[in-house]
Amino acid sequence: MRETRRVPADTPLRTPLVVAAALLSSALAILTSSTTALAVPTVFVYPSEITVEPGEMFSMSIRVDAGTDTVTCFLTEFTFDTGVIELTEASEGSLFSMCGYGTVYHWDVIESGRHSCNDVTLGHEAHTLPPGELVDLELTAGDQGMTWIEITTVDLRDMRRDPILPV
Repeated sequence: MRETRRVPADTPLRTPLVVAAALLSSALAILTSSTTALAVPTVFVYPSEITVEPGEMFSMSIRVDAGTDTVTCFLTEFTFDTGVIELTEASEGSLFSMCGYGTVYHWDVIESGRHSCNDVTLGHEAHTLPPGELVDLELTAGDQGMTWIEITTVDLRDMRRDPILPV
């Protein structure tokens, strides 16, 4: 019988990644949407936990929930152990790429294992409507071990370009 371990709700910005000689499995979080925006948004890595074999390529994403009614731009920084995984691509997520406005997306390697991504909609009152994917991460498992993908910085802006305070 397979045992599922849940990540505590008070640690939404850290996502464990286990690389082992085992079958691919993931504990998928159930995403729900609401017609009413929550008080503040949460930015998180999805899936919350995944196990892969050394050398295996896999995808994860950085997402925002429905805690705000609009997002016009964002900046996020995240870290991980480069001995366990390698980030091969961080591309614009579907929330911005499919919003119907022009966008400018940028991915930067700050240092080994530390990356930043930002995206902005172009035009007066251009915006996206959360929830959705901010960044699509393509990764490759390295050596056997465990690492966290930890979101260290988040800056979300609403339609007026005012800061939104995420959790």
